[in-house]
Amino acid sequence: MDISTRTRLLFLIAAIAFGWIIFKKTAVHETELPFGSTDLTSVEHRLDKLEPEEARLVRAYVTRSNGDYMPMGGDPDNNFNARNFGDAIENQRAYEIRTAARVAQAEAEREARLRPLLDHVDATVVSMEITTAPERSGSTRGNMPAEVLRSRIRVANVGEDTIESLSGTLKAYYGAFLPITICWISHVPKPLGRWDSVEFDCLGRVDGATRAMMETPEESVRIEWEPQRLKLADGRELVGR
Repeated sequence: MDISTRTRLLFLIAAIAFGWIIFKKTAVHETELPFGSTDLTSVEHRLDKLEPEEARLVRAYVTRSNGDYMPMGGDPDNNFNARNFGDAIENQRAYEIRTAARVAQAEAEREARLRPLLDHVDATVVSMEITTAPERSGSTRGNMPAEVLRSRIRVANVGEDTIESLSGTLKAYYGAFLPITICWISHVPKPLGRWDSVEFDCLGRVDGATRAMMETPEESVRIEWEPQRLKLADGRELVGR
């Protein structure tokens, strides 16, 4: 076999192999979604053939759509018209890009609106846990929820002026769900001087959304502090617009 023939043969083999890879990849992307359910057990072996990021997108789409298929109508920015893996990957990727853009815009608007207050005070969540509701004097367990969300809150003066009083909200954002109010802060135990901080517990109700948040990986939960009113020792009052 001469060199030119061997070269052509090698090119042909490479082309066939490449075509086979493309065919297999396309075939996996054509795998139909199990409509009406979020259970992917029946197609798990096909998901394993996808790249990890593509498999994540498929799972995220199925969770977001709750297994629904609506080829027409609905929210154009949050539609559920995917029939197979390929559709789901494209749909979820576009959704996440739009969501990231909206979050970035909202963050910029929030920053501009709250910056005068954020220059004075910061509030963070130190820890959160679902725990048994504490007993209250004069009350019975029948009048109390069985469980509460106990959040350890830290409020810090990050400015130069003493803070006499403040109010604001800590909220948790995760996935495509509405935010959860972690703590409504209406006062602090003491005035906060320059660079002072204080910690305290805040109790909140527990429902399905709360449990879902607690089961979400920490890196996927975004906590935002929204100060609403601030009174300084010199008499000035700042209000979030």
